[in-house]
Amino acid sequence: MAEITEKPTCVVEGPRINPAMVYKETDNSKNSKWIRILSLIWDTAAKPPEEKKFLNKIDGTILVYIMLSYLIKTLDAGNVQTAFVSGMKEDLKLYGQELNLFTTHYNIGFLVASYPAMLMMTWFRPSIVVPTMEILWTVLVMLIAVAKDAKTIYALRFFVGVGESICFPGFGRIIGSWYKPEELAKRTSLFDISGALANMISGYIQAGVYSSLNGRGGLAGWRWLFIIDGVVSLPVAFFGFWALPDYPTTTRARWLNEQERALGVARMEAIGRRAPRKLTSKRMITMWWQFKPWAYMFPFILSGLIASVNYMNLWLKSLGKYTVQEINTLPTIGYAMGMVSAFLLAVVNDALHWRVPCLLITLSFYFLGNLLLGIWNINFHAKFFAYLVPRMGQPLGSFLLVWQTELFQEDAEMRGLLPGLGNAILFAMGAWVPLLIYPTPKAPRFPIGYWVTMTFAIGAALGIVFVHYYHRWDTKRRGMTVNKYGLIIDKKYLTAEETSTRGDLEALGFVEEMDGDGPEKGAAIIRANKV
Repeated sequence: MAEITEKPTCVVEGPRINPAMVYKETDNSKNSKWIRILSLIWDTAAKPPEEKKFLNKIDGTILVYIMLSYLIKTLDAGNVQTAFVSGMKEDLKLYGQELNLFTTHYNIGFLVASYPAMLMMTWFRPSIVVPTMEILWTVLVMLIAVAKDAKTIYALRFFVGVGESICFPGFGRIIGSWYKPEELAKRTSLFDISGALANMISGYIQAGVYSSLNGRGGLAGWRWLFIIDGVVSLPVAFFGFWALPDYPTTTRARWLNEQERALGVARMEAIGRRAPRKLTSKRMITMWWQFKPWAYMFPFILSGLIASVNYMNLWLKSLGKYTVQEINTLPTIGYAMGMVSAFLLAVVNDALHWRVPCLLITLSFYFLGNLLLGIWNINFHAKFFAYLVPRMGQPLGSFLLVWQTELFQEDAEMRGLLPGLGNAILFAMGAWVPLLIYPTPKAPRFPIGYWVTMTFAIGAALGIVFVHYYHRWDTKRRGMTVNKYGLIIDKKYLTAEETSTRGDLEALGFVEEMDGDGPEKGAAIIRANKV
């Protein structure tokens, strides 16, 4: 909790100052029991007036835009499979591996653009880059409505992947630059809620489109779905030019006043989250000459491969007893379960700071579902449950972003580029792994796929535990200071009740200069930032 103690005009411009001068945590125990309980569900309830106003403002702009954009992005990405079981397969005579190849071409586009997209967010303002990319993918999605064959859709899906490559990691970087640890998982879980909602309403939209627009204007119902996507998406993209505030230290958002911009900077400095710095070619090389980013990438990639798999609608269609509308709507039960799971686990994650335990809980859902599907010879209700239960692991991806934000909080560029490189590798594997273990002609029973996915869940869990303990060992080995959240932080930013060693800065011989008020302080800070 925090409050402004004086107008911090020098936080945004001019010499850097100790955040304790402009921002300090307040004691939540002074609030009533009901306020404290309510703050666990949504933390702004217990914030001081100035900070509550600030959080409400950024929630109402950043989060609203990101939720709408991510919802539409997920809708655009998932509607190919929805359209496939709603007439596209028959209209375009797609009886081979075309459905998997649609995903493969999308993955290749995503792969090619992931790392460059994150570099663009480092070199240019996200408030310009992200909405521009959104306009690009919106136009391309609409063009699928007039595609006459699979080859045209392959090309369009490739460029849709290019446009959408900036979305998930880019939004995660923006959220991680504005919110504190007790606020972060709940906000990031809105990715999962938006994604689940998109997949949920996709089935209902397609069912409604199929019933009301099929054949209208000479277009099949599945074609109308892509047109409707674009009509809804374009206004959201233009809203992004105004709503995205970039980063606290670089924001030009008109809806934030000077004091609120300063508060945004001070909040992040108080928890030790490093602001963006100039990314030189030398630094870009040296930042990857570390073990921890590559260790983190192992569970990140495996988790991405797990989360991309669900073929419930193909199973329902194979039974031959459900209508098109029912095939599209029954899987939405799982998405509803995912939305509830995402928010409840996020509340626990923030309240207890359970980053690793919550990741392991989400992986257990994927493990259980794929174990049952691997066995396969189970009754109808058990199989129905097996397709649904992995959806309760919906927050896996967003929880990884939250954890990554804190693992690398001393390096803003690493926080931005790591998911870009991770997604590039993930989508490189996603371009061929589904073709190998989930061949469409074998649907809905995949003799190898479910067992492999279950093994991925085990591997991801082991990787997460390893990175957790390695990070703790590395922090201790380097003599780094940590705050009450367990986050690496400069000693001068610790609160009175926190304890620490003098850490690396003392070893470098300029801690006293940084803690002082003399002319040497500015030079010491510059030297520390270079380190």
